[in-house]
Amino acid sequence: MLSLRWNALFSALALTAFAPQLAAQTEVLISAAADNTLYEDVSGGLSNGAGTGFFAGRPFAGSIQRGAIRFDVAASVPAGMAIVSARLELTMDRSIVGPFNFSLHRFTASWGEGTSTGTMGGGGGGPATNNDVTWLHRFYSGTLWTNAGGDFAAAASATTQVDSIGLYTWSSTAFTADVQDMLDQPGLNHGWMLRGDESMLGTAKRFVTREGTNASQRPVLRVRYGPRASVASQGLGCGRGPLSLSASGAPTLGNAGFALAFASGQPGAPFALYAAASFFPNGFPYSPSCRLELDPLSLFLLLNAGLDGAGAFTLPIAIPFDPALAGASVALQGFALEIGFESGIVASNALRVTPGF
Repeated sequence: MLSLRWNALFSALALTAFAPQLAAQTEVLISAAADNTLYEDVSGGLSNGAGTGFFAGRPFAGSIQRGAIRFDVAASVPAGMAIVSARLELTMDRSIVGPFNFSLHRFTASWGEGTSTGTMGGGGGGPATNNDVTWLHRFYSGTLWTNAGGDFAAAASATTQVDSIGLYTWSSTAFTADVQDMLDQPGLNHGWMLRGDESMLGTAKRFVTREGTNASQRPVLRVRYGPRASVASQGLGCGRGPLSLSASGAPTLGNAGFALAFASGQPGAPFALYAAASFFPNGFPYSPSCRLELDPLSLFLLLNAGLDGAGAFTLPIAIPFDPALAGASVALQGFALEIGFESGIVASNALRVTPGF
């Protein structure tokens, strides 16, 4: 049997062989697409769509205020990418007292931003205009929330303690997962509600909106993304089995448990694994039922080995946590001796392995 001590280096050698320009993480700063405030009001007639601040918490006047903010993730991050990290940055510019916790909750329904402007620095709200979000309306004045005060996830995606005036950030694993979902399913991206402490009076704070006069204080969603780990298959194996190739786990950076598994070959038969830069479109037939699925111009031998007594072979491949490997694909296909079957050399299906996040 082949010694597998070199397998920790496999991805660094083979996966970068075809990636002269290595992929890396990319950071984007996304500006808010919409923001507003839901003011607790039995008539559902207050909003602040064009205001320079949005509010969350409960002022001394008593009525609850909830912020609403949305970012168009899919317009700034290419489809199919993996979100590595995400962080919301808000500037709080008006406060009564503190500190208090402020939590982000995903909206489960869409909402709007009209041209309303609130009184008293925005804290009192103003008459809602067409398509504004209000305590009762998703879009004033025709579309209602299912629940007064907004439809949102009960669990917070991220929580931050806000005290004195300044810049604050929200981030967590759940928040990053929200952003990933907003990229993968743009139609379900309704943004987040910002909730303060609603259990007592005097907790409200104001945050700068996208209409804020100081551009450096406007809301920002800071996102880092990179290629997503993936495995794709082409073709069908041949032979009496037929010979097959599959992956165990995903080629995620840092995954020490990733492996390739060959099965259904002739027990004890000699075996070879080849790599190439890409698949060969539709494959190249070299016998009546067998095809070379790899690009012959970049083909090279990775290893020779032998199938075990069950006609199988497992190749562990520890994927290093090296961001430079993200997106560097390699196409792989196995071949084995099978006496009495056509040319005597059978092939597996081919896999394209792409390490990523």
